Amino acid sequence: MAVSDYAQIGFDINAKPTIAELKVRNACVQHYKTWIYVKNSDMWHKDYNYMDDTIAQIQDGEVYLSGFSIKAKRSETQDAIFSLVTAITYDDPKDLKTRKLHLMSGIGCYGYDNKIPSLYKHFQIDPQVFPIAASGLTNYNQNVSKECQPKDGWITFTIIHNDQLMDFYIERTPENKNKFESEWVGVSWELFQEFIVWLGTVIDDYDEQTKWYNKMKKLKKANIKFYNQGDKFFLDNGVIDKDIMQGIEDQKKPVIMDVIEMISKESYIS
Repeated sequence: MAVSDYAQIGFDINAKPTIAELKVRNACVQHYKTWIYVKNSDMWHKDYNYMDDTIAQIQDGEVYLSGFSIKAKRSETQDAIFSLVTAITYDDPKDLKTRKLHLMSGIGCYGYDNKIPSLYKHFQIDPQVFPIAASGLTNYNQNVSKECQPKDGWITFTIIHNDQLMDFYIERTPENKNKFESEWVGVSWELFQEFIVWLGTVIDDYDEQTKWYNKMKKLKKANIKFYNQGDKFFLDNGVIDKDIMQGIEDQKKPVIMDVIEMISKESYIS
């Protein structure tokens, strides 16, 4: 499940971890994978390219849309996107004292570490000449007899060579797992620190935002919670019933990985 490859983290107006979306009246700004959606059922039209109530997709930049101020920035670290989303409402438009600031800031990123450079180096392949097609795990290597297939299977690496796919296999030993198998890291501490620095360059110089940013800068690792986007999907659809938040220093594997490992073991046994 593709969304299970991604991690999300959101912070509300009190600098507390939350789901990475902001709903104001009938509109919503929402992190999805490594981009941002803007949703508004009143502004959506059936002839738009987006499904349901989605009216825009944001990759980078500054956008004012549907009552939101949206500031977004891409990062090469974990192919991430940062956001600072605000909106102003008034309980009574004639009374400035009823002004209310709505705020959400978040990160959406690829949640696995990148072991692809190690695979290229191991097989002595030039990534500039042979682009990657895929990497992953398998129980079966067609070049090895069934009796000689290793118990834990293979780490696979596929490149494109002369418009053809070329597969490489590495036995999935404990040592090779550490070297070549991508592991779930969620939102890394390095990425979070980069996010905090970026926020300092884009907050508006208002008392409310300044106080909020000062709280964000003081956050400790133990207070930072992110979630796997696939786990949120399972939670929203009643497949699981548990807290999906996890700490930067206490990452839990995505639910889908437990399912894949169970299927893999059953497949090997059969």
